[in-house]
Formats: sequence, C-alpha cells, structure tokens
Amino acid sequence: MTTYKSTSKTIEPNPEREGEPTGLSAILEPVSKEIAAVEQYLETNLIDDNPFVAELLVQIFKAGGKRIRVAIALLCSRATNRKDMEFSRLHIILAVLTELIHAASLVHDDVIDTASTRRGQETINKRWNDRVAVLMGDLLFAQASICLSRIMNPVVVGIYGQVLGDLCSGELRQMRNQFSTVVDWDGYLQKSINKTASLFAAGSQSGAILNAQSDNVIASLKSYGLNLGLCFQLVDDLLDVTATSAKLGKPAGGDLRSGVITAPALSFSNARTKFPSSLNS
Repeated sequence: MTTYKSTSKTIEPNPEREGEPTGLSAILEPVSKEIAAVEQYLETNLIDDNPFVAELLVQIFKAGGKRIRVAIALLCSRATNRKDMEFSRLHIILAVLTELIHAASLVHDDVIDTASTRRGQETINKRWNDRVAVLMGDLLFAQASICLSRIMNPVVVGIYGQVLGDLCSGELRQMRNQFSTVVDWDGYLQKSINKTASLFAAGSQSGAILNAQSDNVIASLKSYGLNLGLCFQLVDDLLDVTATSAKLGKPAGGDLRSGVITAPALSFSNARTKFPSSLNS
C-alpha cells in the first residue's frame, strides 16, 4: 500500500474512499445523471431536418464546454427539492434552456468580436460567414424560447426574459466603452452582471421556484448565482492575460486587443477601486 508522507504525520489511504469521485466530479456527482440527460437532449432533440443546420448544431454542442450553468441549475434544483420528490422533466428543460441561451450568446459574441476560434475549433462565422452565425444564434434563442414555454411558470419566464435583455444591454455597454480609458469598477461589474452573472442567477433561483420554495430561499440562491457569475467572469478575464492560447482554445489577450477593459487592466490602472456598495453585501 502506498503511503503519503507529510511533515507532521503519515497519511494512510482509506480503502473505503478509493475510487470515489474527487474535485469537480465530486461536486457534480449528485446530478451526474441529470447532466447526462441534458447532454442527450442537446444531441437528439435539437436535430433539424436540414442537414446543414444539423451539422451546425453538432459543431456547437460537440465542441465541449464545461456546462457550468447546467450544473448550477441542476445542483440548486437538487438542493431545494423535497426528499420525497424526484427530478421532474421541468428541471431538465430548465437546464437545457440555460445552456441554449449561453450557446446562442457565444455564437453572436463571435460575430461581434470577429473571433476565429473557440474551444479549439473554428467559429461558425469563420468557417462559414457572419450571416450563418447570426441566424444560428437566433435559432438557438428560438429553441430556448420553446423550452421556456414548456415550463409554463410566469415567474421563470419573466426571469429569463430579463436575462435576454441583460445580455443585449451588457453587449451594448461593452461596445460603447470599447477603447475607452474611463471605464471603472462600477461599469465593469455592471457589464459583467449583464453578460454573465444574470444567467447564473437565473439558473440558480429558478429551480427553487419550480420547487415552490420560500421567497428567502429563492432570494438567497439568486444572490449566490449572481456572485458566482461575477467570480466566474473575473477568473475568465484573468485567464485571458495569463493563460496560453492552447489552454484557452482561442487567442490569448483578446480583450485588450479588442479594446475591452477588464479586471486585470483595471487593477493596474488609476481607476477607482472601490466596489459599488450594492455589491459589497
């Protein structure tokens, strides 16, 4: 038996724990079956009669991706589900529509940013053209709308409707501030909320809504998703200036080349570093 020595004591492996999932796998283990169901839905339910559209869908959803938003929606649904209840079809659809909105926004982002690679492969706009990419993003948004209609919950519909508005508002804010030298933390965080954290918050709270949880629980999960989304964006922006292109699956340093001021640049600038009071809580 292998032992692992430290400066204080010898640690013997626990045979009962060998083979158990660790790290991210351990976190996702409670919803691993549901994540697989989402993947199956994306691979089978979105197939189009048009072979060209089917090829585009395969390129988008076979390119990988961490499915973090899917996992958050499912984990929060699991955490707020009563023990005597199984996951419903609506929880799976909720996770699917969250991923569809994310995928659609990436396709449109690639057009706006004239990106040529994502996740290590050519973007749709690079492989074909901008018109195809815009229409494909629209198709994914339409598929998300169909999923949302199947949930038939007006509160969830309103939340995801706000997400769509936030995505557009965030992109417009970023375009407006392109190559601007007056971007501050308030503007950066608001843009990050709109473009990233809003969808995290929607996925984290909507499962609790479907589970008929209290307003306090729903509000707490919304706050959790919002802050997790901000952390996710901060790390993503940091990797853009510290990771290699091979690791990112796209050219490193793309933000600065595009004139987009993010957290790393703000940290080394003379911009105001006090966070908005509304986010300190």
